[in-house]
Amino acid sequence: MAALKSDPKLAGVTVIIGDYFQQSTLQRAAPDAARKVLILADASMGADGRKPTATEADARTIMTAIALSNIAKGTIVAAEIIDSTLDHYLKLAGVSEIIYSREYSRLLLGSASSGTGLVNVFHDLVDPSTGAFITTKDISDAWHDRTYGDFRRAFGKEHQDMLVIGILANTGNPHIIKELAFKEAQKTPSISTLIDNLRTVKSLRCNNPIFHPRDDYKITKGSAAIVLVNEHGADTHQQESTLLKRDKLSTLNVI
Repeated sequence: MAALKSDPKLAGVTVIIGDYFQQSTLQRAAPDAARKVLILADASMGADGRKPTATEADARTIMTAIALSNIAKGTIVAAEIIDSTLDHYLKLAGVSEIIYSREYSRLLLGSASSGTGLVNVFHDLVDPSTGAFITTKDISDAWHDRTYGDFRRAFGKEHQDMLVIGILANTGNPHIIKELAFKEAQKTPSISTLIDNLRTVKSLRCNNPIFHPRDDYKITKGSAAIVLVNEHGADTHQQESTLLKRDKLSTLNVI
């Protein structure tokens, strides 16, 4: 704990002692007031000196997600899972983003064996010390129902250091997204159309990335632009400022 507090970047971190998967402990962290909640897979050794299995660690994550769905329904939740076969429980709990840490390692190893050089590409895109990274930018309501091609060209003129590479559809909290989609689906007098709309809502994928869509693709409500940012052209001071912004932590509660 002392080592954690000694880092200036973590000076604003509040540590709450307790079993993080217990609802009473979670409520002390005020998750309903959070912008986003991140649940990490806890495979650390327990008080009995035994390290939990992957299934046990994932069970704690799932319990935490279920508790959060009850006390912080409108908050965006991201969760790490070790065994990808258990991800449907997180989806049922309304987790917006699932981090498949073990699966990502397998994919990178498979990519490395193919000799395409993509491992270095992935590394540089997620390494905060490099000048290039992928992020998302909100799309204003004025672009809803307009084409991706028009948006991409307009965005490129306004932001020459960014390249639009796709659209992230249905962004935000799954509970809210599906609730709004359900209300929209009911706005039809036709029973057959209503049934089709409800099926679409049921299969709706939140935070759905669509890379390099056709220029005639229509931008839907709740979408964000997936952009590749290149800061290599910035001077040293600008690069340092950007890195500080990317590394900066707002108030974070750790349980």
